[in-house]
Order: sequence, then C-alpha cells, then structure tokens
Amino acid sequence: MVNRERDIAVRAYHIWVSEGYLDGRDLDHWHRAETELAVAASPKASAEDPPPQAASTTQRRSRKR
Repeated sequence: MVNRERDIAVRAYHIWVSEGYLDGRDLDHWHRAETELAVAASPKASAEDPPPQAASTTQRRSRKR
C-alpha cells in the first residue's frame, strides 16, 4: 500500500473508532480522512491552524452550549 493510502486508512480507522465503531460508513470515513489529510497538507495550512480533528471538536463543543 502506498504511504498516502496507508495514512488515509489509519485516519479513517480513527474516525470509525471515534464514531463508536458504526458499520456501513466506511466510504464516508475514507472520504473524510482524504479531505482532512489534503487540508492538512495544503500550502495554505499553517503551523498555527488547528488540525481538522481539533477544529471539529471545538465546533462540537460550541454547538452543545
């Protein structure tokens, strides 16, 4: 497996775990992982930007309030 595919697979796995091991969403997790890794690797992303996971966690917290 190419490194990029491995990285996507690992990220998709972590998304799956974080969502409670829900089956049937493998393609959703894969596409989300691809997007998150592409954003993190884009030239526009700076060291000051939070990683995609941290941003979504922050957004979830603010929605709960």
